[in-house]
Amino acid sequence: MINFPIISANKVKDLNSIGRAIGPSNTLNLYQIATSKANPVIILAENSQHAEQLKDELIFFNKDDCSIELFPEWETLPYDSFSPHQDIISNRLTILSNQTRSKQRIIILTVSSLLNRLPPCKYINSHSLFLDVGNNLEHQDLIDKLAHNGYRKVSQVEDHGEYASRGSLLDVFPMGTIKPIRVEVYDCEIESLRYFNVDSQLSEGEIQSVTILPAKEIP
Repeated sequence: MINFPIISANKVKDLNSIGRAIGPSNTLNLYQIATSKANPVIILAENSQHAEQLKDELIFFNKDDCSIELFPEWETLPYDSFSPHQDIISNRLTILSNQTRSKQRIIILTVSSLLNRLPPCKYINSHSLFLDVGNNLEHQDLIDKLAHNGYRKVSQVEDHGEYASRGSLLDVFPMGTIKPIRVEVYDCEIESLRYFNVDSQLSEGEIQSVTILPAKEIP
């Protein structure tokens, strides 16, 4: 294992500036300072390209199992008539939903991301749905909650923020998951939760619980 020089934790609070940090050594200094703290640390990048570079370099130096996340920009202009891509919103909501996590965590974002309006801390948790196999649940009640939380009804689920209802089955692609979920409700009870393939629409591995984040970032 490579041994990197470490800034001692008791000296971090006395640092005012770091000089002669060239290339990746600057990222190493940021990593050492961030991992010496118990709270999440935000690193502000110059632009999207710089943010990606910082993420790659931090992952290289990461030997403490520190969570390293890139908070993406919306990638839209202020007066664009279309919304950000659903995958981008999903990534942003995933990071925001983990904001109370106490483990070591580094969040990289650009000035543009920092200046965007963000939802209140209570919004995401209060609008999230927590499904467990065996829980009592009315099929129509779940549909109503999905619609209220910004999910779009479609004939076939293909993207984040969509749901489709077919009898006792309900397909939904929750924000924050890499695959859509197939919910089977029988006699007001969740009988099974399964991932399914977007292309083939065939069910895959079974899971016991899932958290469905709201599909819209702004209340």
